[in-house]
Amino acid sequence: MILAEKIRHSVEALEGTARLTISIGLASAVARDDHGSTAIQLADEYMYRAKQNGRNQVAAPELD
Repeated sequence: MILAEKIRHSVEALEGTARLTISIGLASAVARDDHGSTAIQLADEYMYRAKQNGRNQVAAPELD
């Protein structure tokens, strides 16, 4: 979570002609039974949740 926020802040701080932001979805592959594919799907869902909740944020199951 800390690293994701650092990345998000770094992208937001980039200087240029366009304002850049990112939305990040996080999920853990620990204790998943299919070699991470469920975690990837979950991270994708949380990334879209971050976009729906206003963009430029990190979303993860622990934050619900």
